[in-house]
Amino acid sequence: MSYVACPRDCYDTCFFKPVKTRDSFFLEPVNEPFGALAVCPRAAREAQRTFSSERVLYPFIRGENGFKRVHWDRALDTISEKLRVVLDSYGPEAVLFVEYAGNMALITRYYSRRLWYYINASFTDGTICDASGDLAISLHYGSSYGVSFEEMYDSKLFVYWGYNPALTNIHNFKIALERRKRDRVSIVVVDVYRTRTAAIADLWIKPKPGTDIYLALGIANYLIENKYYDESFIQNYTIGFEEFKQHVSEYTLDYVSEKTGVGKQEIIEFSELLWENRPSITFIGYGLQRRIDGGEAVRAISLIPALLGMHRGFYYSNTEGLGIDFDAISGRGLGDPKKVISQPKLGDHLSRGEFKFVYIHLTNPAFSYPNSRKIVEGLLRDDVFVVVHETHWSETAKLADVVIPAPTWPEKDDFVRSYWHRYLVYNKKIINPLGESRPEFWVMWEIAKKLKLDDPRIYEDPFDSVKKAIGERIFEELIKKGYVKLPYKRLDEYQTPSGKIEFYSRLAVEKGYLPLPKPRDGDRSNGFVLITTTDSRYTNSQFRDVYGNPMPVVYLSPSDLNKLGVKEGDFIVLENDKGKATFIARKSNDVPSGIVLAKKQTISLERININELTSDTVDKFTGATINSTIVKVYKLEKI
Repeated sequence: MSYVACPRDCYDTCFFKPVKTRDSFFLEPVNEPFGALAVCPRAAREAQRTFSSERVLYPFIRGENGFKRVHWDRALDTISEKLRVVLDSYGPEAVLFVEYAGNMALITRYYSRRLWYYINASFTDGTICDASGDLAISLHYGSSYGVSFEEMYDSKLFVYWGYNPALTNIHNFKIALERRKRDRVSIVVVDVYRTRTAAIADLWIKPKPGTDIYLALGIANYLIENKYYDESFIQNYTIGFEEFKQHVSEYTLDYVSEKTGVGKQEIIEFSELLWENRPSITFIGYGLQRRIDGGEAVRAISLIPALLGMHRGFYYSNTEGLGIDFDAISGRGLGDPKKVISQPKLGDHLSRGEFKFVYIHLTNPAFSYPNSRKIVEGLLRDDVFVVVHETHWSETAKLADVVIPAPTWPEKDDFVRSYWHRYLVYNKKIINPLGESRPEFWVMWEIAKKLKLDDPRIYEDPFDSVKKAIGERIFEELIKKGYVKLPYKRLDEYQTPSGKIEFYSRLAVEKGYLPLPKPRDGDRSNGFVLITTTDSRYTNSQFRDVYGNPMPVVYLSPSDLNKLGVKEGDFIVLENDKGKATFIARKSNDVPSGIVLAKKQTISLERININELTSDTVDKFTGATINSTIVKVYKLEKI
């Protein structure tokens, strides 16, 4: 049976059987390989998005009266001529290549980087999503991969720390519910508001925003004080335990309870559940580390399983465990970027006019990135030429000088991997490309030809690059069977200088970080914390053409609405140094005092994107701090 897998930026990477109809298709969910049938609202409407009226189906060039449709040759000539002028006049550092995870497939995302490496263009550093946590875990384990989903079938406890699988990892959630029903496995959720997962948890721990690191260190201290740790494991597989023990000793129950707002008895109950229910898995969410000190919290949490005697008893992201040589696909050795800029700070760089040619695909920064107003300002500068290769008329596409059409994933062959499970899938196209859409690698080749670049490495067969990346034997099995389970790195293998888990991290010292996780001192907020959350109907800005935009609402606790003199349905303003926007107030008993909760896709009554307000500062571990956004909130008296 031929399967396909969804290549979106999502934990599940679901399998489907594609079914063609006379003039469309649909995706039939299958049990393999998870043994837990589930399908999200996006996959259910994939065909509707593919045939959307908002598709970009032909090349367009901006003129005085808006966009004008042109032939591909004209578009490619215009792109390559402008690129050549910028390279000759300003050098490759003035060329910026911007891509991200709009499609995670190997050829679409990675192979298409080859031209940009070859000409030494500038890149973003890709740190907007999970970078702080990834680096933080690596400081102590050498690499950030954790347990595979198969370990869920043997685990005695599931801990979801800032992780909401009911919305974001539906196969994980179904396995957890089935295990609880069958084997009475407990589910603990640690989150600042009552998520769908928290609503069904056996224990919900609700720390104040930004205090997760205190909670993690307090749990570590309680476990150590009460001898709830595996001495043999610590002796054989770790170093730095005594330094860690001394470090966490100040995080007493009284101190941690005061800092986090979590009751002492809850901390004790959670700690004892961890000790009594081994092995467990702690799932660490990305939203948790998208804040100031987010990386510190993640590394503190990741060390708790080591105390309990478990090899990598956490899950964060398993990309590094799969053994795929992404550089072999992307052609990383073809050249070095002249400049690598912070992805969360993209708006600052663009608005300053640092780049004269910007090429964008697989991402919609004008909508999805923090401080997006500056990105819009930068892309609209008269001295920058912007090319966008897109499937739909996104906010970013509408700002371009040239827009060229890309196929959606059902319209092309590719290879899809996951960062949750271990399967690699050979996606054969379900339908032929619509209009004149062309894949990313084809556009890269055509621009390279126009620039008269003849290095054969640019034009290597994409399938051959994947074969190199995973090995010939695995590749042959993949082509024959349609999917393959990739080998996985050993859980008891640590890529640290000592070859062990380092409670006291030598890598951190080498890189200029503190060797032990430590909270930042001082008051962090002077207002409400704005937290943006996911919606199962969307992947960032995708699927708004199918489901429409969410209502322009934000959610506050009943007590905060009372303090503000606001009733449900009133208009309220969110304001900070980046701007202000008006929304409809909604009351939620799931949201604690001091937090304003909004969906990532929310657009205000004035048509202002919520990400115009979000923080573009960067955590010391390089990642975004979107969930450290502070806003003033007040009632709008008059419109």
